Amino acid sequence: MKFFCAVVFALFVVVLASVSFGIGPVKNKQLEDKQLEDDLLSSIVGSYDIIGCLPESTQTFFGEVTFRKQGRQLIFERIIDGRKVIGEAVIMTATADDVPVLQASFTENEIAYAATYLLHSDLDNYRRMSGYVYHTGKEIKRPGLEAFFIRHDGK
Repeated sequence: MKFFCAVVFALFVVVLASVSFGIGPVKNKQLEDKQLEDDLLSSIVGSYDIIGCLPESTQTFFGEVTFRKQGRQLIFERIIDGRKVIGEAVIMTATADDVPVLQASFTENEIAYAATYLLHSDLDNYRRMSGYVYHTGKEIKRPGLEAFFIRHDGK
């Protein structure tokens, strides 16, 4: 009986952890609420400072990114170390809770990247984003990490 109780308790802990921490299958699908999608896309439009490092790298970079809305996606321009890169992004959902995330893709130096950014806000309700960056279609040991901070200088 003790063994049975231990197994049931362990199963309960695993189920609770999967619900609480998003362990398990990750769903990546488009957001079903089109009004929420439009609101989220509109809240991201603007210019940001970006700081981060690319996958498999320990070298940090600093630059700026500008997002503009085009239909149901965002087109963005990254300027880092004087190099301009154009990419696109869409709102998707992740985890069993269908949490909205920004999924982006861009190509730099003939290397394709994919990124998933969590959508946050600062204490003044300006958009703040952070997330991991990966090589598209390539397994890596160390993902890149980027954080975006709204620019208040009108650029």
